Amino acid sequence: GGVNGDTGGGVNGDTYDQSEGYWTETTVNPMLLHKAKTIYSDKDNKNNNTLNNFFKENTNEDKKMKQDNTIEKEYSSIIQPTDEDIMNRYMSFNLFNLLCDIKDEYDYMFENGGISKFCFDNTRKQNKEKLFFLGKKKRAIATVFLEKGNNNLIINNRDGYQYLQYQIFNINKIFSPLLHLCINRYFNVVAKVEGGGLSGQSVAIFHALVKYIVYNFSLKIKPYFRSFNFMTVDSRKVERKKYGLKKARKKKQYSKR
Repeated sequence: GGVNGDTGGGVNGDTYDQSEGYWTETTVNPMLLHKAKTIYSDKDNKNNNTLNNFFKENTNEDKKMKQDNTIEKEYSSIIQPTDEDIMNRYMSFNLFNLLCDIKDEYDYMFENGGISKFCFDNTRKQNKEKLFFLGKKKRAIATVFLEKGNNNLIINNRDGYQYLQYQIFNINKIFSPLLHLCINRYFNVVAKVEGGGLSGQSVAIFHALVKYIVYNFSLKIKPYFRSFNFMTVDSRKVERKKYGLKKARKKKQYSKR
């Protein structure tokens, strides 16, 4: 029943060997022999292309998964950056050299007559524009400047720690810009505050101090502070009460009957 003289239905003289389980060729036809071996051979899975293709597909899927994971990590570092991502992105300058510049600038400031006679450049007219900076939070308004000292806080000519009732959160909030630059031991923070409560006043002092450090010391500090969200200002305020309502939006209980 063969074709072209084949025995057992083979092609071009091929015969089927039951003991081996695949076609054996009498007339050489390498393509058909290879195809038959890959389909019918089960010994040691040496010639099984289906398994090889399966493994290749799995390896390709693993590569795609790794690529997707790397892409997701890149997007996550942009959308939700960690501390390492922030430091790698913004710490392009040397913090030690920056601190040395700040120290030299302040040494120059205090060696030449102190705050009253110091001016940073000749373009600005009044020393008050350079030495006092203003910060706001809710209804609190604060003006701040630094003086040479040893980590003291003066608010409205009073001891700042006593003024803030020794609330650690508010005290740490005020000193956080100096702590991140490791210069909190060399300066005193002098502030004048009006309006608001203690938390609003402490945040107002914080924003004024951040502006003071950035624009008086060096603009190189700005991206460093921005990485810690020091430059962002929360402008939310309490919504006013409306007449006819209990609060800003709370209404009286309504009864139909």
